[in-house]
Amino acid sequence: MGKIQATGVCHYCGSVRLVNVTEEKEQKELDLIATKECDCERAKFERNKEEQLELAEANLKLLIGDKCPKAVEGLTKVVPFIQDYVFTEVTVKLNEVSKVQMKMNDKGSIVISKTDTIKDTIGD
Repeated sequence: MGKIQATGVCHYCGSVRLVNVTEEKEQKELDLIATKECDCERAKFERNKEEQLELAEANLKLLIGDKCPKAVEGLTKVVPFIQDYVFTEVTVKLNEVSKVQMKMNDKGSIVISKTDTIKDTIGD
């Protein structure tokens, strides 16, 4: 199937862009593609946020993985609140041993850390 050229409009700056698609699309979809491909500052900012969200989800899967898939799902939903500085830091206790902390560092990246605490107790 060949490529079709169509025009879409960036939601942020209003610039009209040529977009390549493999099949006919509605104007709304063409505008979304144009927005994702636009070079305006707001489009770049939003692309960066989306990439950050995807990276955070991948990192959560690496740290928590198959042990707590619901926790990965829930924590992924919290990432936009950290990106928008609604929360500066989120800490979730997964169980008696493990907790996960997410926060934005000074470089604007989301840092995720998992802490496992082993406690030994002897006596009453």
